Amino acid sequence: MSASCHSIPGGLWGAALSFLLDTSEASIVKEQACLLLVNLICEPLEVTADITDDSSSWLGPVVKDEDSAVFLSGLPALLALLQHISFYGEVAAIVTEYFAEDTVAWTSHMAASPRVSSDTIFDASNHHGVSTGNMPNDQTPVTASTGTSTPASLRGEEPEIQQDQSVTFGLVCPGFLSALCQLLCNLLTLAAEDVQPLLCKEDLLQSLLRLIDVDSLMNKDKKTRKSHLHLACTLDMYANILKLTLQCLIHDSTDDTAMQQQIVVDKALMHRLVKVFNTKIQDLDEVSCHGAWKQTFLLLTALLQQRDVSALCPLLTALSINWEELTDVICECIKSTDLSVYITSLHFFSALLSKSVRLPGRETGHMKITIKSVIDRPLNKGAASDMSAARTSGAMLATLLLSEHDKHLNHLMSPEKTAAVQALRCLVGVSNTAKHTALAGGLMETLVEQLKDLHTQLTLQGLDKKSSSSKRHTLLMELKETFNLLNCLVFQSDEAKMAAVDNHLSSVVFNLWAWCQLEKSVLDALLSLLCSFTANNSAGSTSMVYCPAVDGSIVHQKTHTNNCLAHSIVKLASEEQVRMASNLRIPRLTFQLLCNMAIAGECRNVMLKTNFLQGFLSLPAIKKNIKQQRIRQSLWLNLLVCLSISSDAQQALLKLKDSVDMLLEFSTSSLASQQEAAMLVIRNLCFHPANKSKLLSHEKLLDHVTEVLSASAGIHSQHIVISAIWALACNNQKGKATLKRRVLGTLQDFENQLPHNHYNVNILKDLQNVIALLSK
Repeated sequence: MSASCHSIPGGLWGAALSFLLDTSEASIVKEQACLLLVNLICEPLEVTADITDDSSSWLGPVVKDEDSAVFLSGLPALLALLQHISFYGEVAAIVTEYFAEDTVAWTSHMAASPRVSSDTIFDASNHHGVSTGNMPNDQTPVTASTGTSTPASLRGEEPEIQQDQSVTFGLVCPGFLSALCQLLCNLLTLAAEDVQPLLCKEDLLQSLLRLIDVDSLMNKDKKTRKSHLHLACTLDMYANILKLTLQCLIHDSTDDTAMQQQIVVDKALMHRLVKVFNTKIQDLDEVSCHGAWKQTFLLLTALLQQRDVSALCPLLTALSINWEELTDVICECIKSTDLSVYITSLHFFSALLSKSVRLPGRETGHMKITIKSVIDRPLNKGAASDMSAARTSGAMLATLLLSEHDKHLNHLMSPEKTAAVQALRCLVGVSNTAKHTALAGGLMETLVEQLKDLHTQLTLQGLDKKSSSSKRHTLLMELKETFNLLNCLVFQSDEAKMAAVDNHLSSVVFNLWAWCQLEKSVLDALLSLLCSFTANNSAGSTSMVYCPAVDGSIVHQKTHTNNCLAHSIVKLASEEQVRMASNLRIPRLTFQLLCNMAIAGECRNVMLKTNFLQGFLSLPAIKKNIKQQRIRQSLWLNLLVCLSISSDAQQALLKLKDSVDMLLEFSTSSLASQQEAAMLVIRNLCFHPANKSKLLSHEKLLDHVTEVLSASAGIHSQHIVISAIWALACNNQKGKATLKRRVLGTLQDFENQLPHNHYNVNILKDLQNVIALLSK
C-alpha cells in the first residue's frame, strides 16, 4: 500500500492526514482516514531518528528537514509531523463540531470542484515533509452529514438533494469521534510522555467527556428518539472516550494522580458516567451496550484506586442514586456469554465493595447512606415484579453469584471462577442479606465439602511421585481462596458460625493443617478464618478440641489430647515466638486466635496443661529496645489479659516463678499499652481468693501501687490500680488491715488532688467506695 502511494504528494501518511483534517470532506470519509492511521500505528514504530535516503524498509512516516537535510523516520517523524500541523489543536476544533442529533443530510459537489485543494495536500519535499496550506475553515455548511447515520432512503423517505454550488463540509458524527479516540489511544501507547501534555494543554479529555449524555441519548419521546443505529454508534463513541480516559489515567505521570482526582471530584461527570448503565438491552443491541458498560466499569475501577477516600463522595452519591440500574446491569453481565464483560463487571463490583469499608457516607437529612446500607435496602420494583418487597440487591446478586460459584466449582483457578469467588467473598463480607441468602443456599455445606475434596486431591498428589509442584501449588491457592471466602462468610455472623460448627469445620481444617504450613499465604488465610470463626463464639472455640476419628466421624475429647486443632495452634505459637521473623503477621494472627480461644475452658486447658506459658518467662528484658521483642512482649501481655479473666488461669499464672516480678517490670514500660496490659493482668490476679495473701506479701507490689497513685501516671492506669486494691480488700479482713496501713493515706491524698469533673465520675465513685471499705 505504501509503495502504491508514492505518486501521491506526501505519500500514504500525508494523504490520510489530509483527508482527516479536511473540513470539506464528509464525516464518513474522515472516519475512514482516521481508521487508516489507527491501523498504521497499531504496531510500535522505529525510534531511530536518522536514516539514509536509500532506505527501503518500512519505517513508518519519513520526512526530511530542508534546513538541516536530515531525514526523520518512525516515531520521531510522526511526532514532528503532528506538531507541525498542530494536530491536537485541530482535533480540539473537531470535537467542538460534534452533532449529537440523528440527522442525515446529503451533500453535493460540483464536478469541477475538487474534494481537496492542492494547498491542503502534504508535500514531502517541504519542511518536515508537510505544507500546512490554507484550510477552508471559514466555509459555511449547507447541510449536515453524520456519515454513519441511517440514510433517509432506507427509512422510506425521499432525500432532498441540495443543488448548492458551494463547497460544504459535514458536522462531526459519533463514528468519526470514535475513530479519533482510537487514534489518540494508539498515540498515547507509542509516546505517552509527548502526547499526554498536549492532550492536557488542549483540554481534549474534558471536552470529550462532556459529550457523554445518556439522558438526551435515551429520550423516550417518539418525535426525538434516535434510531437504533445512531444509538449504537453513539454508545460506541462513549466507550472509546472512556477507553481514552482510562489510558490517560494509566499514563498520568503527575504527582498524586492529579488527573484522576480532577475527574473523580467532578459531580456532574460522575452522574453522567454512572448513567451509562441506564441503557437497556431491549433498547439497543447487546454488543453496543456491553462495550459501553465494559469501559465504564474499567474506568470506575481505576477511579476507586484514589488514595483520598473523601474525594470519592461524588462517585458514591452517583452510585447510590442509580444503584438499582447498576444492580440490573451487573446481573445482565453475570448472565452474559461475553467473558470480558463478565470478568470486568465482577472486578468493578469487588473493588467497590472492598473500598466500601473506607468510603465516606452520603449525608441525606439525618441519615448517612453508605454502600452497605444501599445494598441491603429493599429494591423499589414495580407491582409486576416477581420479587417480594423485601428483596434486596444484595440477596439478588448473592443468588446469581452462588449459582456461578457452583457452576465453576470444579474449575481450578479459572478466570471466571476467580472473578466470581472474589465478588461473592466481598458481597457476603459487606451485605447481611447476601450472607443470609448464601447460607440458605447451602454455601457453608458446599465450601466444607470443597475443603474435603481439596484434602483428598492434595493427599493423592503427595502419594504420586510423578506429580508436579505446580499442580500442588494450584491446589494450595484454591485452598487459600476457599479459606478467604469462608472468612468473609463467618465474619460477624452468629448464624454462619453455628453453621460452621454444625458442619464440623474445625475437624476438616485440622486434617488440612499440615498442608497449610507448606505455604505462608495459605496459613495466613487459615488463621484469619479461625480468628473470625472464634470471635465471641464459645461453641466454635470449644469445637477446636474435637478431633476426627479414623473413620472420619467426629468424637468429642473429654480429656486433653495432643491430636486436636487447639494443640496444633498452641504449638505453632510456641514455634513462632522463638523464630520471630521480619514478617510478624503469622505470630500476630496466632496470638489473636489464642486470645479468642481463651473464652472456652477446653481451650484454656490446652494452654495451661502444657509448657506453653513458660514462653512468657523467656521474654527478653524490657530495657532492650528492639521492635520485634516489643511486639512479642505485647502479644504475650494481651494473651495474659484474656487468660487471667478465668479463675483457673489466675492460679496457674501466679504459680509461674517470678511472673509477678515480670508483670511489675512491664508496668513500668515506656509503652502505655504494655503498662496498662500488665496492670490489668495483676488486677485480674487479685480477684482470686487464694492469690490475695500471696500478692499482699509481695515486697514490691504495694510500693508500686503507691507509686502509680502518687506519680503522674495515666488516669486509666490509676483506675486499674484502684480496682486492684478494691479486689484485694474485698472479703479479706487481714488484707484490709495491711492496705489500710500501707495505701489508705495515699488514696485519700489522691482523692483530694483529683479534679471533680464529669471525666472522672467513675474513678471518683470507685475511689470513694475503696476508701470507705478500708476506713471501716
